[in-house]
Amino acid sequence: MFDWVLLVILVILVNFLPGIHANLLAILLAPFFSVEQLAFALGLHFILSILPSILYSVSQEVAAAPLINRLAQKDAYSTTYVFVMSAFIAALAALLFPPDYQALYHFLRPYLFYIVLFIATYHFLSLNGKGIFLLSGLWGYYALHEDRMFSLFSGLFAIPYLLFYKPATLSFSRSSPSLHPSPIITGIILGMFSLLLPGVSPPSVISTLVPIYTNYHFLSYYSAIASTQYILAIDNYLQTNKLRNAYVEYIPSYSAKYFLILGIVVGGFLVFFLLPHLPTIPESARWPLLVLILSTSFLLEGIMGLFSLLISSVIGITAARIGASPSSMLGIIILPTLILLARQLG
Repeated sequence: MFDWVLLVILVILVNFLPGIHANLLAILLAPFFSVEQLAFALGLHFILSILPSILYSVSQEVAAAPLINRLAQKDAYSTTYVFVMSAFIAALAALLFPPDYQALYHFLRPYLFYIVLFIATYHFLSLNGKGIFLLSGLWGYYALHEDRMFSLFSGLFAIPYLLFYKPATLSFSRSSPSLHPSPIITGIILGMFSLLLPGVSPPSVISTLVPIYTNYHFLSYYSAIASTQYILAIDNYLQTNKLRNAYVEYIPSYSAKYFLILGIVVGGFLVFFLLPHLPTIPESARWPLLVLILSTSFLLEGIMGLFSLLISSVIGITAARIGASPSSMLGIIILPTLILLARQLG
């Protein structure tokens, strides 16, 4: 029992450290916890991710998740309610209705490069930071080959957020907005099929395909995409042997899906308990977090990890300064994937 309590505490603390994504969390926790506990931790980490998205904001309204931050300033409770409930509904649907990924992959395989190229081009044209997209893509092509995941993502995302962090101004009305089924269903379907697409499957990329103009509807749609992917990434890997989400390698079991959902449910309760305490986090909390990122980068990746962190931070800070959207830095994944697919095609 103690190890489960310790796991929950660790995930809560780690969740406020930008740059610790699900893949890295799996790498860090795998040596110490069972597959079931790791799956639970990943589900918990996903649902608690709404908290730092609400908390972290930076200059010129560039934020970890600008829409979430903006909505939370109007009503943090409603924002969290929409995110959590949409995620739970999508996770349950993904558990009950998994697609046949093997059949779908064989059907789409000849067209994958062209589908990914179309989505990448569409995403690129919709960005307000095209130069950052290209720059992060070129840097990502180098750094990903050197396996410096932590320093790469921490520099692009964590360092800018912490340097420009301002205390959140939140509103708590305790109202529960109605959930509309159409954005959730759309998110579930898109989340299911996006796992077949290398490089462009992240929710911040794939969500641009369907225009949804109502803010809470978009949040519901985005949450459904992410939650569906968390559950079905296991099915996709076990059926096609294609690893779209690296954390699945540490929980390669259909039974792990139940513990993922358990983590989402427990996280749903925890998130409402922790939410009112967000404004009490002092602005000075950024400094120990920055020291922790530097230390972790050095311990995991050595001197070259610190160098990678520096270059990535320059790109991330530049993006924040010029007002480029955070999704413009996803060139780090998309461009290397396109290069790899083009080579396979050739």
